[in-house]
Amino acid sequence: MSDELQKVISNGLNNVDKSIDSVKREIGTMSAVLEGEFQKVHSNIKDLKSDVSLIQNDIDHMQDDITDFKTRFEEFVKDIEKKNNVTHAQGQIIILNQEIEKQFGLYEKVRKYLLGILQSVDTGLVSKQAITNATEDLMLGTPKYWLTPSLIALASWINDNKPLAQKALNEGLTRHQLKTVLMFTLICNRLKRRDASFMWLSKYFENQNPIEMPQETLILVNAYCDGVFGPDSQGECLIQIKKWLEYLSNQPETVEALEERWFDKIDALPIEEIDKYEYLSKYSPDYDSLVDLLEAALTNLSFKEHLEDIFQAQKIEKEYKEELDDILYKLVEEYDADEYELRKKHRMCELILKYEGDKELAQKDFDANIVQLFENKVTFFDILTNALSQENSSPTMKKLAVVLMKDWIINAYNDYIASYRNEYISSIKIKIDSWEDTTTDGSNVDELTDSYKDYAQIIYKNALRETHVNFFVIFLLVGFLSWLCVSGGNSVALILTICAALYMVLDIFNVNKARKALSDKFDKQVDNANSIINSACAEYADWKKAYEKADKEAEKTLEYLKQYSPADFSKNNAENKILMFDTED
Repeated sequence: MSDELQKVISNGLNNVDKSIDSVKREIGTMSAVLEGEFQKVHSNIKDLKSDVSLIQNDIDHMQDDITDFKTRFEEFVKDIEKKNNVTHAQGQIIILNQEIEKQFGLYEKVRKYLLGILQSVDTGLVSKQAITNATEDLMLGTPKYWLTPSLIALASWINDNKPLAQKALNEGLTRHQLKTVLMFTLICNRLKRRDASFMWLSKYFENQNPIEMPQETLILVNAYCDGVFGPDSQGECLIQIKKWLEYLSNQPETVEALEERWFDKIDALPIEEIDKYEYLSKYSPDYDSLVDLLEAALTNLSFKEHLEDIFQAQKIEKEYKEELDDILYKLVEEYDADEYELRKKHRMCELILKYEGDKELAQKDFDANIVQLFENKVTFFDILTNALSQENSSPTMKKLAVVLMKDWIINAYNDYIASYRNEYISSIKIKIDSWEDTTTDGSNVDELTDSYKDYAQIIYKNALRETHVNFFVIFLLVGFLSWLCVSGGNSVALILTICAALYMVLDIFNVNKARKALSDKFDKQVDNANSIINSACAEYADWKKAYEKADKEAEKTLEYLKQYSPADFSKNNAENKILMFDTED
């Protein structure tokens, strides 16, 4: 029975082996087929990727073409717009020229005549009668224009026709008082009629609004200070200037703006370079505050030097003819209010033609170069502060500007002094590692070194506690000794006891060596800290001296500024012109 069973099992195993071989063959065949299919799929994927890449390239090219077309189309549209703008501007110029000629043609003629008269007076090539004949007819055609009566008055003045000159002058003042006054101020000065020029200048100053002054007022005040209009023997213009200041002093916002401007100006003055405090910079958390305080205090000296540069500057002879003539010509050539809108449109059309239809460029040019004499108005405070910043201002004008603003400059300067003094720190911290302490003047060096020594002593003691004989070695030695005693001299216990004892002796030696190193480190650390503390305190003492010296300059600067006043104006002295500000060395 067992033999049969073995045969059955043997046949079964053979059949299984055959089946396994058959499966292996089928799997091999299937693998070969699948590998071929996978290769085909992989090839198809590569082909697909290639096709996708080609399509992507086509899309990219198409996008480039679209972008290029869009750019060219936009340029085409802009070009059409520019051509339309040019065509429209050309048509508008024709219409505007006709309208300007129809309404204001005589205005332009008046301007040319007045400038021609001034030039003829310079050259002496035109007779007085010719001047009279050329101007009389203009009055009939310009019933509102302010410049025509002034032209008649000027012609009558040249011909010694006082009644007509007075009538024409009154009419000009009625039509536009400020412009008429300014024009005769400049004309009289140009013709070297000093008394008349100064009278007109007084009238012009009298009619100025200190809140809204034209920028050109700076040139007039500058020329006045240098005596171009003659000496202010009765202080008339100075009285008017004081009235401006009195009015402005009652405008809180204007005064506040001026004082803030001077505060910022003082704060921005350059100072001498500060030597770096080596130890304070490393070991004081307050170092940045110390630097800021010293820089602020050193500004006192810079401000005093700035004032000295102004008040000790030598007088220079400055030629104002070009600047005053420029104001006169702009005043004469300036378009009147009722024609100004048409002139602006005309100028804009001209610029559109200049830039071939590009309205944006035309508008930028228009905004940048449009000039009208009585626009861009500022306060008299701005006139004075501008005088200090402009290089073409005369030394006399700068002195006057500072004197007139003196009270507000002092207020701003006192605010500046108070601002940094309020930030003053009465003591500073010195920090070394985790130790920190304070000093008020750098004299408590001994206290600080003792404080650091106490701090370091605590660290040293804590380190000593951590440096001791290994307790485990002691435990082993006691254990082996006990074993040796109990065993009655067992050789193994004896050997182990001796080894533990030797190890303990070595450990004690290492502990003593480490404690000695700690002690040396402690002494060196304390010595180094003492050196740092001494140096930091010495630097702090030097800083205090430097700060106190710089801070004292504040009082000297105030005294220097207070010594000047508008009373320094000369009186009844044509030789000295206007100001007596040449200070002693």
